[in-house]
Amino acid sequence: MQLDWSVNMPSFYARYVLGACLLAVLLPVARGENGFVHTTRAITPCVIHQTALNPHIMSGKTQYNIAYEWTYKRGVQAWSMSPWATVQTMAPYGKSPLLAGGGTTASTRHPIQHASVAYVTKLRLPSVLSSIIDTDQTIRVHKDLFVVNDKVYSFVQIVDVPFIKSIKISTVMTFYGNRRMVSQHQVEYAEFPWVLQWASGVLRREIIKSLERIDALSESKYCAVGGGA
Repeated sequence: MQLDWSVNMPSFYARYVLGACLLAVLLPVARGENGFVHTTRAITPCVIHQTALNPHIMSGKTQYNIAYEWTYKRGVQAWSMSPWATVQTMAPYGKSPLLAGGGTTASTRHPIQHASVAYVTKLRLPSVLSSIIDTDQTIRVHKDLFVVNDKVYSFVQIVDVPFIKSIKISTVMTFYGNRRMVSQHQVEYAEFPWVLQWASGVLRREIIKSLERIDALSESKYCAVGGGA
């Protein structure tokens, strides 16, 4: 995941951050599940419906281009994408709140299509942290994609993220056939070491920026212009 951590942090925090990060190495870590939900609403460049029949959504090149631009073109390595296959359920994600109200099983008319994506990329950090953490930190991304009816489901896990180790992002993009799109995101991540709790707000803002960025890229590339099919 390419989070844009390049924010200008007040110099007031500089000494605190450096000291806190050093303490984090020595002190016990308070860990647990944390997260939030976020909704994006947009008007797409074209009408998108019947996602499994959309050649751009089903294109491996499109999915690669979305990932590449999402990383601010810093690079996508070890890219792999499985062939699309018909599945009967969205297991093991059946308990996700995003699936409430149906859509977890296939129907004769609208089968569920699934593909998985994996790649590695680099993470950018604020300069105040780059002095103690490798600025070229490599992170690994795994994504399960499901398309059915007028929806695209995405279940993403990003690992090797500094401090919080991993992030899980579940998303459903719903296209209403009139250029209107609503994207719902559920984000889960482990808590920071307690001495870095002040940074949780920064993390949340950066994740939201990344979510809205990938929504905008998907809206553009799932249409004919820039689709990459």
